[in-house]
Amino acid sequence: YPDAPRDESIVDEFFGVKVSDPYRALEDSDSPGTKSFVEAQNKISSEYLAGCPDREKLRQCLTDLKDYPRYSVDFREGDRYFYWYNSGLQAQSVLKVRDTYDGESRTLLDPNTMSEEGTVSIGQLSMTRDGSVMAYCQSSCGLDWKTIRFKRVADGSDLPDQLDKVKFSGLAWTEDGAGVFYSCYPHGRMSEGGATGDLDLNHKLMYHKLGEPQSRDRLCAEFPDAPKWLVTASVSDCGQYALIFLTDGCKPANQLHVCQLAKDCPNGVAAGSGPLPYTVVSDSFDCSYHYITNDGPLFYLMTNGEAPKNRIVTFCLDTMRWLELVPQHETDVLSTAAVVNRSLILSYRRNVQDVLLVTDLLNRQAWKQIEFGLGTVGSITCERWHNELFFSYSSFLTPSNQYRVEFSPEGDFTTTLVRKSSPKGFDASEYTEKQVFYTSKDGTRVPMFIVRHRDLEGPAPCLLYGYGGFNISIMPYFSTDRLPLLRNYRCAFAVANIRGGDEFGEDWHLGGCLMNKQNCFDDFIAAAEYLVKEGVALPDKLVIEGASNGGLLVAACALQRPDLYAGVVCSMGVLDMLRFHKFTIGHGWVSDYGTPDGSKSEFRNVFAYSPLHNVARVADRSDWGSDFPALLVLTASHDDRVMALHSLKFVAEVQYRLGSRPGQTRPLLARIETKDGHGFGRPLNKTIEERADVYCFMQRSLALVWRD
Repeated sequence: YPDAPRDESIVDEFFGVKVSDPYRALEDSDSPGTKSFVEAQNKISSEYLAGCPDREKLRQCLTDLKDYPRYSVDFREGDRYFYWYNSGLQAQSVLKVRDTYDGESRTLLDPNTMSEEGTVSIGQLSMTRDGSVMAYCQSSCGLDWKTIRFKRVADGSDLPDQLDKVKFSGLAWTEDGAGVFYSCYPHGRMSEGGATGDLDLNHKLMYHKLGEPQSRDRLCAEFPDAPKWLVTASVSDCGQYALIFLTDGCKPANQLHVCQLAKDCPNGVAAGSGPLPYTVVSDSFDCSYHYITNDGPLFYLMTNGEAPKNRIVTFCLDTMRWLELVPQHETDVLSTAAVVNRSLILSYRRNVQDVLLVTDLLNRQAWKQIEFGLGTVGSITCERWHNELFFSYSSFLTPSNQYRVEFSPEGDFTTTLVRKSSPKGFDASEYTEKQVFYTSKDGTRVPMFIVRHRDLEGPAPCLLYGYGGFNISIMPYFSTDRLPLLRNYRCAFAVANIRGGDEFGEDWHLGGCLMNKQNCFDDFIAAAEYLVKEGVALPDKLVIEGASNGGLLVAACALQRPDLYAGVVCSMGVLDMLRFHKFTIGHGWVSDYGTPDGSKSEFRNVFAYSPLHNVARVADRSDWGSDFPALLVLTASHDDRVMALHSLKFVAEVQYRLGSRPGQTRPLLARIETKDGHGFGRPLNKTIEERADVYCFMQRSLALVWRD
């Protein structure tokens, strides 16, 4: 393995404990030493992966499986209908528009024309109320940094306005279509060669008037005494209010302030100067508030306040009075709420599968269910003043299907399947999926989904996936990427819904974060043990995979139980738990991890599981054998969410401590992608190449046999 720049003299002290950080030099992505280390790692991994006899078959199979038309749900603005479309193998999906629901579609925005390599992607977009002008966020190489551009919808012509240094932003037009609220870091620094590690500080809410230069945009809100806060805004359905949301880290909580636009900005937002005047609705981070709709000063909000599974409340801006509208469900988690006319649509999560219910917003006496099957509701799009709603549905064995729900003035509705995806060569009847519950170390019952080929009998090679953090639920989802694994290699695939996510509400999240973070690892280890014990997975052919926080998960589990796994795929992991908060938006993760230099207890907690700092301890142990699981670490040069430094320092330490260990025969590899970020907006060819390499790694590590 290549030598990394190593300096044993770099030592930090945490509450009397001295901790060496010999690979500090790898934090500088532009240094010659880091660049040569990356090149050397890619050379070793590419040579190993090229040795897979099935590599070209995998690439072709994954490509063929992707070659079918894919659609997003429709969303309506004014009389126009918009949707994203990919003909099959386009690097990026294309935005289409129809002037009427039954009208002919035309291309409005094609990001494939914006770069030769398909590395320019489109993120959030927003239309004026009449659907005449579109604002959209454009990103390059997967960076979190965005540029906002504008386009006329009728003829597709570009407007000259351009907003730079945008990050973690909403896009909200005022009702008159004169301009948009957006958020930015005006003093942020971007790099052409890759991601900088500068901390993201002093987020600001701005208002841009169409036709004016960005330099004249109004500063609407800033909080210099709280430089780590994020601030975004939305505009109420009636157009009379601006709702300002403040968040501190990734905790599911926010402050809420409301500006009365008609009263406080009678000549338009751009006509004023200085911060917007507002009424403070909530000035603490005790719970979250999500805007649903409003009737004048009466606001309908979804909140987890005194309701870890969420509930609906009302708040009157005139009287400052709160009332409960829909109480928390006893078992199900309320995940989404929307209103069409007077119909209230609620999406509940029931044992990690979604249910859509409809009731009258005012009396809520009768409840009806929108039928679509067992699985996951994707995007829900609607506007209160329209009579229709669109949503998507999928499961592990159901490709994404799009539905339209039409409502009558009385609240009755009809549901129509609008589009049904049909991947080439996929037959759902060839596979089985089931949900099981297993018991974790502390007795907690944890759900897990298992997908297998119907012909598969007895234990088999298995890929176990998990995440477990930031109140993010891993729901049943369809992907053609896993079909070669299931069909051609006859592997099983499992997803463990461990604590730290939002599968069962905020209590489930809190059970797997901060001082309870070890519960995530215990849950995942118990999932692997269950798969082996119940004859699903062969004990010597079990691979675990996770990305981002899930990368932390699989790395920590591999170090705690190296005897349990044959392979580990660690993608974009948070692996240096003593310095994660010192780069870009990492300070926002202290809500889940704690602050390592903030208190002795939090330091001890993260130090106990930090992957980078546990490699040496594992190397000194003798209770697990001598052959550490095969390791493939994936990262990207432009990842400014979880910097590549985490992966580089970790793989350097693993190779140094374990690579020359007697008996270590399994590979310890890193694959570093260029011109790519944290996975957002990744061009299709890069997705296919990476997944092919993951399966090549598994084939070589597990001696998998291809079946046509």
